[in-house]
Amino acid sequence: MTALDLQVVQPAGTARTTRDRLEILAALIHAPNFDPLFRSEIIDIPRDHPVYAWGCQVPRCERPRRTSLHLCADHHEQWKQQRAAESSKGNFLASAHPLPASQGIDRGWCLVCPERPVFSVRLQLCYTHMYRWLYTSGTTLSENDPSVTTTNPFQAWIRDQGPLPGAGPCRVAVCPETAACPMGLCVGHRARYKQQGNPGGVAVRRRQRSAGCAVAEVVDEVAFRKWCQSEEPIRRTGQLNLIGLRPLVKAEIQWGLFAHAHPAEGPE
Repeated sequence: MTALDLQVVQPAGTARTTRDRLEILAALIHAPNFDPLFRSEIIDIPRDHPVYAWGCQVPRCERPRRTSLHLCADHHEQWKQQRAAESSKGNFLASAHPLPASQGIDRGWCLVCPERPVFSVRLQLCYTHMYRWLYTSGTTLSENDPSVTTTNPFQAWIRDQGPLPGAGPCRVAVCPETAACPMGLCVGHRARYKQQGNPGGVAVRRRQRSAGCAVAEVVDEVAFRKWCQSEEPIRRTGQLNLIGLRPLVKAEIQWGLFAHAHPAEGPE
């Protein structure tokens, strides 16, 4: 006997039901009363959103809160100590010092290139200008602390530099960020790529060190592309990434967020 490949048949009406529901949701999402905040594939929730607030309750603290406590992890520990000493929550919030964000943050843009993301937080420079500065100054990255950016030699060097064009989007399919290195990956995905053992064997070779020029060489392009297609986005605090989801799933999430935040606008 010959084995036959059997095609899976969808239940009658399934495709039509999906299409009809998607059309209804699309009409609702594009209606004038729909909150445009939830219309994009990348949804950036404001820190103090009335329903989806994620920021720590301590004023100007940049860290995310724990869901039920409204405080970040560090401030929660501080509050537990003060609460044990019978301090009031109001007094604690008034006296607590805000903390800078530590994870899931946007690094900003290079001091020289408005279209290239920061690669070195210490120097606030993109990949290419970071290496140009290290070559010019004869230093290593570990020898440069953030205060170097205020020195006269650094400022004079910055004035002599010209901006470079953007490197395009990150090659990871679901990533909305800009590539930050010759590999075509953003800073976060470059770090994750190295942590996972460099699938595809992409390596950066620097040429003309004084100019900071570099090229990426790939051993296995297929493996690298497969990694880029399957990798998840980088976590960003307060951001919901819907890129790559099926249209109906994406629309369900967008409408669900809106309906929960605006119950008066949702269906009865």
